[in-house]
Amino acid sequence: MTDKWEGYSKFYFNHIVDGKIVDHYKIDIGDGNEINQRDFEFLYEQIGKSQIELNQTIE
Repeated sequence: MTDKWEGYSKFYFNHIVDGKIVDHYKIDIGDGNEINQRDFEFLYEQIGKSQIELNQTIE
């Protein structure tokens, strides 16, 4: 056994619309992040949309 940590962490996301879960997403962070590139791009896009909506609400 070594003190070098290898592996990954799993993160789960629910896409909620009007208070209802419409989709589930799982992303593994750690070894092999490249496999999740498409999922990361989708999440960044969704975060961007949310930020635009927040900015419009504040204005």
